[in-house]
Amino acid sequence: ESFRIYDSPPPTMVQACKVFLGDHEDTVEQSILAQKSDSLETLIDKICWKQTKVCEGVDTTKQERPTVYMDGKPVGAKSEEL
Repeated sequence: ESFRIYDSPPPTMVQACKVFLGDHEDTVEQSILAQKSDSLETLIDKICWKQTKVCEGVDTTKQERPTVYMDGKPVGAKSEEL
């Protein structure tokens, strides 16, 4: 209920993504290109917790992940489905 679906991301989210990528674009790009069959969760763990450490201090246990759609189909946990 606390999540809303937007046609385009809210300005705060856009700004946060720009700051994150401005600081960590190379790390994210290298991680994505180097992945083999890592699950999405493994890639998130690698980028957020181990490489950039941007998730330190964030309690992710209470957050539910929304279903992500690409071309009208739900994207699964395997990165090759992205």
